[in-house]
Amino acid sequence: MNLNKLKDKLESLYADELKDLYISIKRLLDKNIVPKDITLKRDLVSFFIDACKDEEFITNFRKNILERELIYLYDYLIWQNNSIGTSESNNLFGIKLPEVTVSIYERMNENLSGIGFLIQRSVSKDYSGEFDDLHIDETIQYFLRQIAQKPDDYYIKKERTIIDTKYNYKNENEILEFIETASEMLKNNLIVFGKNSEKPMVKSLNFLKSATPINEFFTDKKLNILAADMLTRSFSFYYWSQKKFKEKEYESLHEFISLQFDNKLPFFISRLFTTHLKKVRFDFYYSSQNGLFDIVKLIMNHLPRDGFVSMDNILNFCKYRDIKFHFDSPHKTYEYRFESNVKYTVSSDMTKEYNISDKYYYPLFFEPIIKALFFYLGALGIVELKYDDPATQHDIKAKDKDYISIWDGLKYIKLTQLGHYVLGYEKNYTQKKIEKQQKDIKFDEYKPIITIDKSDTILLSQIEPYTLSYDTNRYILNYNKIFRDCKNLKALELKMDSFHKLFNSKLPKVFDDFFEEIKTNSNMLKRDLKLITIELKNNKKLLNLFMTNKKLQELTIKASGYRILILKDDMAKLTKIVKDNGFFIEF
Repeated sequence: MNLNKLKDKLESLYADELKDLYISIKRLLDKNIVPKDITLKRDLVSFFIDACKDEEFITNFRKNILERELIYLYDYLIWQNNSIGTSESNNLFGIKLPEVTVSIYERMNENLSGIGFLIQRSVSKDYSGEFDDLHIDETIQYFLRQIAQKPDDYYIKKERTIIDTKYNYKNENEILEFIETASEMLKNNLIVFGKNSEKPMVKSLNFLKSATPINEFFTDKKLNILAADMLTRSFSFYYWSQKKFKEKEYESLHEFISLQFDNKLPFFISRLFTTHLKKVRFDFYYSSQNGLFDIVKLIMNHLPRDGFVSMDNILNFCKYRDIKFHFDSPHKTYEYRFESNVKYTVSSDMTKEYNISDKYYYPLFFEPIIKALFFYLGALGIVELKYDDPATQHDIKAKDKDYISIWDGLKYIKLTQLGHYVLGYEKNYTQKKIEKQQKDIKFDEYKPIITIDKSDTILLSQIEPYTLSYDTNRYILNYNKIFRDCKNLKALELKMDSFHKLFNSKLPKVFDDFFEEIKTNSNMLKRDLKLITIELKNNKKLLNLFMTNKKLQELTIKASGYRILILKDDMAKLTKIVKDNGFFIEF
């Protein structure tokens, strides 16, 4: 129990409210359970704090108040949501209340009678409609959470029944090969970022995807670069911060996670987690990301060592404890906007466009970002994921989306062996070689042609940066495709080496010869930046000057038609001679 937090909440209430609450409890409990009289606010606060420690008080409170005819409504308001419409409470729990009529812009607030005294009814009316709901004050709700019966998912537990999902994602081995390739590229300045030095260029991302066996979360073209983007940002900033990688890739990952969880890396990965929101602002020094990773550390410390855990269990674990974070002040969070073309089911009165108020903080801010963060940990190879498309009944590319963010489909997570090592549960880690399960592949012995089953979409996407379609199911190595995005020989060599890692078996000699020829024929052309070509206009006097002036002839390396070739260093001499003979020039 976090009784210090409860104390802070209670002290924020007016003394009269505390006293009314105390008197109501006294009437409904055995008189021996509560003191006869309390008047001072400090004593009232102390009473509620002590009550949370008193087993006799808790037993009587549950028996006489929480476990009576309003038990289901109390459970809902205490644990699920702190408010519910009266019509909905009637449908769900059979709670019938008398009709109340209010005038326009009038508001009525009153507590229910009897054991419902902790529940307040609010009725109001404006030109947008009438509102009638039941709720429990946030402070009272927090107090009740300390003494009410805990839900089954109050703690994070291993899930016994796993429902099938469309995707099963595990990047444990692939992340280490990604780090190996990324480290070489970073050392040779082969990863390029945009002007703000925060977002990697698409060319760099595509190159890394083709050069590493990294797994992406989704196959849709608009979503099949998310993991590459996350990892490229992460290990680029890690390298720039630390100046080098560790000897073993898993050691680099271990250090990276330690630095990030302690907020010692100067970059803000959370930008990728808020793409479903508008007007998002972050504090100037990005220190608020601390709160997010503190929550992740808390969750990871409570995960079981084996087996899958439900994402709903994790989210409820946080909500039951009133765990929150902000990227700036809470006031700024409420200015963030969520817009959609459809009406969501988070609440019956949600519209297509609104701010992230208290009511929508968890469904529209906290939950999508926590899910996104676990996708991130999945890309880092720390957890295994089970998930569906964000909208199982609708096209991801449809304009009318009935999901909040692309991370909505996450259902289960499980720690990997790499996760055990990174989080300190295991002292050592043995890196495994990736075992590629490939369908029937044939290599031509005379031409660099590969025959691949069309259904092997993963391998087809992996060879795409190297080949062109030859016919129905055959693909041939192509110079232009291989050279694409390679700005120097080192990048070209990395890309060619990565091609061989795509296959389990040794390739025929014709493939080795093809790549060897590329290496042999590299840089056969060289630019001589010391030479300049000058074009002369068809002017009789000018042409005669170049044909008769001995000094100009000495400066000319070669002449062809109206063009002459000279050394760059001789430009000043040529310019002086031409100007001395009456020809003005601008260069």
